[in-house]
Amino acid sequence: MRIKYASQYEISCVVPEPGDTADEIIQGCRDDEAVRLVDGEEFCVELRADVGPELWTEESLRSSMAARVTNG
Repeated sequence: MRIKYASQYEISCVVPEPGDTADEIIQGCRDDEAVRLVDGEEFCVELRADVGPELWTEESLRSSMAARVTNG
């Protein structure tokens, strides 16, 4: 995974690479301060370059990662 800056949220953003797991991404967000705490804990992650950085709850991120693995 790599880290970039999400100017719209003014925090770091994790950009996963193929093979990164939800656990690794979540820990990477916590380690690199890619977490927003306004409405609870939200992780700043860019799953798709065409969409850009997005905020994800742990539950939604895990669900999305599971769907990516299942659907390729």
